[in-house]
Amino acid sequence: MASDMQTYLINQIKKQGPMTLGNFIERAMTHPQLGYYASESTHPIGKKGDFITAPEVSQMFGEMIGAWIIDVWEQMGGDEITLIECGPGRGTLMADIMRVFKAMPALTQKVHIRFIETSKSLQEAQKNAVQEYIDLKRVSWGESLSEQKGPCIIIGNEFLDALPIEQAIRKNGKWYQRTLDFAPEEDRFFSYGEQAMDLELIQYLPPHVKDNEIYEISPARNKFIKDCLRIINNDSGVALFIDYGHDKTHCGDTLQAVRKHEYTDVLGDVGKSDITSHIDFESLCEVIKKHDTHCEPVTTQRYFLRKLGIEHRAQTLKASAKDRNNDINSDLDRLVGRKQMGDLFKVLCFYSKKSASAVKPNGF
Repeated sequence: MASDMQTYLINQIKKQGPMTLGNFIERAMTHPQLGYYASESTHPIGKKGDFITAPEVSQMFGEMIGAWIIDVWEQMGGDEITLIECGPGRGTLMADIMRVFKAMPALTQKVHIRFIETSKSLQEAQKNAVQEYIDLKRVSWGESLSEQKGPCIIIGNEFLDALPIEQAIRKNGKWYQRTLDFAPEEDRFFSYGEQAMDLELIQYLPPHVKDNEIYEISPARNKFIKDCLRIINNDSGVALFIDYGHDKTHCGDTLQAVRKHEYTDVLGDVGKSDITSHIDFESLCEVIKKHDTHCEPVTTQRYFLRKLGIEHRAQTLKASAKDRNNDINSDLDRLVGRKQMGDLFKVLCFYSKKSASAVKPNGF
């Protein structure tokens, strides 16, 4: 029996024909009543959820980001600043950052927090997470960056991977776009199909690709990065995004779904599993550089956190909590280990040319 989300998608396909992959992902994840992030009763992040992000692994991650922000803020002049977090989950990262800010009362009095979040239940969790560290009058929520004005620092951890992608397939020397169709004869209700490539997307496709190769593009990610660029170039600002993906553009199908910490069928429990894909960091860097903005070389989470001093922080924690040494070592390895998050996750940092003369972010 089809779920409410599956029934909704089936009806949309029957009315309008096959749905592009990007439209499918967007609706499955963000539909205001039926989407994955619309649930009022459960949170997707954490041991009891579907996946664990770096801030949930250890406080050390958020502490490193907090110290990084303080350094950048001071380089920017130490004035009023808006700290924007995109996709802030349960607010764990921001809470750890704000705890670090306690050592800088001047910053706590000058920072305005803005969460970019669509889920009402997660907004409530974020409020609960930060209210002991900052006056909630200095905290706001929004669904986009459109209202931002003035100097800012934009951060996002595992945010870009959730933005929709399109998949192009090369056949007989021509490009086709992957679609989603209703498949009543199949247990999962849906199947992949193909249609002629959207002419607006062809500009993003590589000229020389073998037949049957899949190439992923994300107009949604490009648009979001352009929104960031508009904001930081109009005033001044720095952006930092950490996510999993590859630093060199290549072909391949990276679309995946996770539920209860296990991979599952992307077309299976639609609306009940987290759908993501790997970030093509090289293509995002090209977008950034075309807008006369400085972009640091993309590096790994391993290099970035070690450069910020996470190993020294781990030693300090172990000295004060010797009964947790094994846990701290395990958490550190998960964050920076080559076979864990360390090499898979990459760090992207860019900032306005107005800031470039005064700002040199650490970690790169």
